[in-house]
Amino acid sequence: MKSILNQRHQARLAQSNIELHRLEAHAVVANMLRDANASKDLINKAKAQIAKWRDNQLCSYDFIQEWEVLLENPIKAAEILEDMTPASIRLRQNSPFAVYLKV
Repeated sequence: MKSILNQRHQARLAQSNIELHRLEAHAVVANMLRDANASKDLINKAKAQIAKWRDNQLCSYDFIQEWEVLLENPIKAAEILEDMTPASIRLRQNSPFAVYLKV
């Protein structure tokens, strides 16, 4: 029984480390979204990525829809990228900013 509990603990720890890494990587993107000069190109590339998701059915429509709404408000999108809510964690797992992430 101890072995199973240890394995679960290790799995949770590994997942926490992954989430922390995603959060740190997206902090760079969040700063770019707050910069009026950088955000336009960033948003256009993110929208192109979302279009690929839609056209090739690569991502859930829920993520596509959520990101489309968020990209209309770059400041709100930046806040979401730096938040630790379950919704923010979920959105970072399916990010249209992958090209900018040092993962």
